[in-house]
Amino acid sequence: MKKTIFFLGFITLFFMVSSCETNSSIEDLIEDTDPEGNGTAGILSAKIDGVTFTSQSDKVESKRIERTDGSKTFSVTAKNEKFDKFTLIVSFYEGVGTYDAVLNSLSYHVNGDDRPHTAIKEQSAGSIVIISDDGTTIKGTFSFTGTHQTTNAEKIITDGTFTVNPTLVN
Repeated sequence: MKKTIFFLGFITLFFMVSSCETNSSIEDLIEDTDPEGNGTAGILSAKIDGVTFTSQSDKVESKRIERTDGSKTFSVTAKNEKFDKFTLIVSFYEGVGTYDAVLNSLSYHVNGDDRPHTAIKEQSAGSIVIISDDGTTIKGTFSFTGTHQTTNAEKIITDGTFTVNPTLVN
């Protein structure tokens, strides 16, 4: 009897340890999977209150997420040498066009600050414009007013441009 209980316990433990779970939320798929900034090919630049931000090409990560229901999401995370970062997320991505901040996410995060500056969705404080998408490379522009989530201080983001080669995620 002890052998049977031990065997069943072992089998149960085996399945608990070896079971896997698929990521189903956008946040899980877009999550910063590259905290050290070793990214994929691409570049992002913008002006933050008039001061130029330029990502390092090895600190850019971009994803094109295609779900089984046909919906798509496009994201870019880009860091500079100080590990300050931009995150752009286009929900319901359909290629070339303008995507307003009301339905999408734009943020700038200073390294060491616990909260980012984000476009306030209710105020339509910015947009992302996809200029071209040839299936391999996506080029676009963006601008927004980022409001700090704790202090309500604003940063004006202008002249944003990016060229990325997103990784396809199904």
